[in-house]
Amino acid sequence: MWVHNAFQTIAVVNLEPGGHGTRARVTFRSYYYVAAFMTVWIGAVLLFNVVVVGEELTGSGQIGDLAYTLPFLAFGFAFVAFGRLIARREAPTLLDFIRQTIGAQDLPPELKPSC
Repeated sequence: MWVHNAFQTIAVVNLEPGGHGTRARVTFRSYYYVAAFMTVWIGAVLLFNVVVVGEELTGSGQIGDLAYTLPFLAFGFAFVAFGRLIARREAPTLLDFIRQTIGAQDLPPELKPSC
């Protein structure tokens, strides 16, 4: 209640006619702006770390500089992992809500997709 999780799971539902009724295609994802921000964050930190390592290899940098830059990279990955940990139970709940809302029935085993 007190935590706003920007990594919350979004369900995108596409309904289309199928051979045995209506086919519901559900895609679970995060908000696009969250994915874009984390991509830019991790990409920029990776690029900065490559520059620092390159300077160290050419002799113009100091190895201590990595002690300042690597925590930013670790923070980016930890932030994504923590956000996903918080949101891990949302997908089954959303799928159950979608099933109840559209009155979906489980398919017999011979009609279930193999993937």
